[in-house]
Amino acid sequence: MENNTQIQIPFLQQVARDIVRRYGRDLGNIAIVFNNQRPVHYLKKYLADLQGQVFWSPQFFTVQEFLRQSTERQEINRTAQVFLLNQLYTALQREQNPGFEDSLDQFFPIGEIMLDDFAQLDYELVNVDMIFRELEQIARLDRQFDFLTEEQQQFLVRFWSAFSKDRQTEMQARFLQLWRLLPQLYHRFHAALREQHSHTIAGIYRDLAEGSPESKDVAADFQQVIFVGFNALNACESRLFRYWQENGKALFYFDADTYYYEDPQMEAGHFIRQNIGDHGLVNALGEFPARLSGR
Repeated sequence: MENNTQIQIPFLQQVARDIVRRYGRDLGNIAIVFNNQRPVHYLKKYLADLQGQVFWSPQFFTVQEFLRQSTERQEINRTAQVFLLNQLYTALQREQNPGFEDSLDQFFPIGEIMLDDFAQLDYELVNVDMIFRELEQIARLDRQFDFLTEEQQQFLVRFWSAFSKDRQTEMQARFLQLWRLLPQLYHRFHAALREQHSHTIAGIYRDLAEGSPESKDVAADFQQVIFVGFNALNACESRLFRYWQENGKALFYFDADTYYYEDPQMEAGHFIRQNIGDHGLVNALGEFPARLSGR
């Protein structure tokens, strides 16, 4: 049996070889971006082994570290976000109901959910006013047709399935009242952050992806930006990555095998197929290997 161990080179070692082939010893103006810090040590080692002597090292970032450089506004921590959101929420409620009272303890869990929802809207570049309006219409429809089966209710709007039937109308009414406030609360939240010269990481992503005049193009600071090992991308990343690739600033190294990349039924290859097929990103290493299929 043929020994295949020689051709099964670790993915990061392949990346290091290709980087050295392309850029030689002067990597000082190259940025290498990962999803997290774990692979950095290994790629540094492979690059050092290949160079064999002193060389200009590239700069390493996580994707969040890299994109944070696009703004001078300071990222606000999660707890401070909840406190700010609570102040804005209370003020907004009192505009409609002067006697409104609510404690931070009561607000904290729902505030956490709101922050997650706001972040998801930003990461996915969603039109905030439109999405809340459309989902309110769905919620109203479900309230009007309370004879629907459980399965039909879940099809219309999944969060109703968590409500007990005897409290459903009351809780839906409360939810709808809160839901109407969310677009205003979202806009006031971001306006307040701007006044404080602060930001959320999702807001940083969105501003850069939408070309906000407050954001600078971080890729312009480097000869090349190399993105290694990315899988699922949010809408901001997809837009930015495509833009940088089209302008010759970005290279992408995807870790995959033809066994699950070429088979549309293989869930493990879904996001890689999406990145290359739908988003148009190019794998710098060319075709994927066929180690798992044994070809």
